[in-house]
Amino acid sequence: MSAIGISMPAILGIEQGKLSNLVSDPEEEVPRAEAFVHTNHEEVKNGARPIRQTRVYTIPRDEWIITESAADAASSLAAELRQQTHTSVQVSKEVDGQNETMVIEPQYTIKRYASGEFRPDISFREFSESFSNTITGSIEGHSREFDIRPKKVTQRQDCLDYYTNDYNPIPAGCEMTAEEDISSCGTLCTPAYDNDLGTHILTTAGHLVDHESGREVWQPAVTAYSADAISDKTDDVEDDDTDFATLQPTSSYTYKIANDNGGYNEEITGTVATDN
Repeated sequence: MSAIGISMPAILGIEQGKLSNLVSDPEEEVPRAEAFVHTNHEEVKNGARPIRQTRVYTIPRDEWIITESAADAASSLAAELRQQTHTSVQVSKEVDGQNETMVIEPQYTIKRYASGEFRPDISFREFSESFSNTITGSIEGHSREFDIRPKKVTQRQDCLDYYTNDYNPIPAGCEMTAEEDISSCGTLCTPAYDNDLGTHILTTAGHLVDHESGREVWQPAVTAYSADAISDKTDDVEDDDTDFATLQPTSSYTYKIANDNGGYNEEITGTVATDN
């Protein structure tokens, strides 16, 4: 498969015999995974382990080379920044009229929380001057050069008057907090299935639980920890490259997404492929 330029993440879950039906000319187009969709979604809502089917689309080979080369360039730059805290690398698009160009964007992040401000231990100027003007990325023997655009990003973690209802069951997207004074909060992310535990869990950012396990987490609408709170069993994923934590729900949850009126929007019926 690599001989025709198809990455393994793109064909995960696709039977080899079906590839000929997806790609009429491997020299001109490449199949990619758009999403992994639950085939047993009703059972998943009742606690079953998800069974997923790959939803596939194709893109022109030239576009695939640019996209994958940009991802490779961003990954290389991120590896260089691994020891520098509060930084990340994104692939962004610049549009000039009808022309669209991908650029590599190393981000200098200032995080302002109720507990204090966090930023890289160098100035933004030093950060910006540490990069060359361009970087090269490659895929399957094809190389492309991309401009580097350093960017300063400021994140605030303040409770806002959005998604603050006392949702029951708990949806993805509602506000959550692990702070006793309710001065700092963030967003609860999606449910997931924990293969080790054999059960469904909830996910969020690790910094929202101060990168600690065993925190009590609840919705801001609930002024104190109570029986209908979100969780009292957080588990921070201890990895320098991630900002991720899981929560074992102590009350009912749903695969639906919260809306701002205390109700629910669409259901989450699968996951997005890593190379989308």
